[in-house]
Amino acid sequence: MIQSQLDEAREAPGDGRLCQRNDRTGYPNEVEAVAASCPGVMECACVGEPNERTGESVKLFVVKSADVELTEAQVIEYCREVPVACKVPKAVHFVGALPKSTFGKIPRRELRNVGP
Repeated sequence: MIQSQLDEAREAPGDGRLCQRNDRTGYPNEVEAVAASCPGVMECACVGEPNERTGESVKLFVVKSADVELTEAQVIEYCREVPVACKVPKAVHFVGALPKSTFGKIPRRELRNVGP
């Protein structure tokens, strides 16, 4: 399942909704699908963040489930199950809630300005 998505992502043109790292491309939905399956993650969203060395890196925003101890390292380690490095977040920020539009979608542009 994930392998076919990875093959398609490598050949897709850049359109601003992607994370491009070196010669590889990743869609936010692919990163979010892996991170959302991590125990303790209630909801998540990711954005691409400029990176001088690699071009762009993944910044993941996570809403934790209630009464769960979860660290940035645990989330990153869980996401390393994906065989492509551009799908692994380099930074994880825990937030109380993710912003949503009136349609329930997460506006990723707003997330780019959140956090350090």
